[in-house]
Amino acid sequence: MSGRVSNEEFLAKLQSLFESCASSHSLYLSQKRATKAAVSGKSAAAAATTTWPVIFRATDGKGRGAAERSTRRTKFSTLVEADALAAFQQAYTALLRTRMAGFLKKRDKAKERRTDKALKEQRKRLEDFASKAKVSQIGSKRGAGRRKRQNAQKRAAKARMERMRLAKATKAAPQGSGSAAAPKA
Repeated sequence: MSGRVSNEEFLAKLQSLFESCASSHSLYLSQKRATKAAVSGKSAAAAATTTWPVIFRATDGKGRGAAERSTRRTKFSTLVEADALAAFQQAYTALLRTRMAGFLKKRDKAKERRTDKALKEQRKRLEDFASKAKVSQIGSKRGAGRRKRQNAQKRAAKARMERMRLAKATKAAPQGSGSAAAPKA
């Protein structure tokens, strides 16, 4: 079964194709702007201002491989003019939503937050370990181990500099309640 059908017939056939493909195989949908079919017989100037129709295609994908040549492929399409496109797309998307709703998974945001928290804790533990461990013991002498050791040395140096900076900042902060001497005029 193949060929061009009307817009309403396309939606009806698509509904039945969804039902037949529900558990056994895939369904392929495509849409694109039609060019030559819409402006046949018009001049080049008129073709430049023409709004183009859209072609919608559907197939079940059977008969594509060598082993499946004997099976019959279901394939049909429709050409939707620009003035009827909004109404057709509304019906088309409603059909897609009802048929594909069962295939979509809801996002588990709580699980995502737990994994993010676990990753942050793991990174923190690795940074703490790298700053506490002897850097000379990390990695081999050559190759990837050397790069690993050099990166650990850089991380440890950064951590030491940050600790020193924080220590200086806490020592420089005034301890009192703010009783500073007033400047003389």
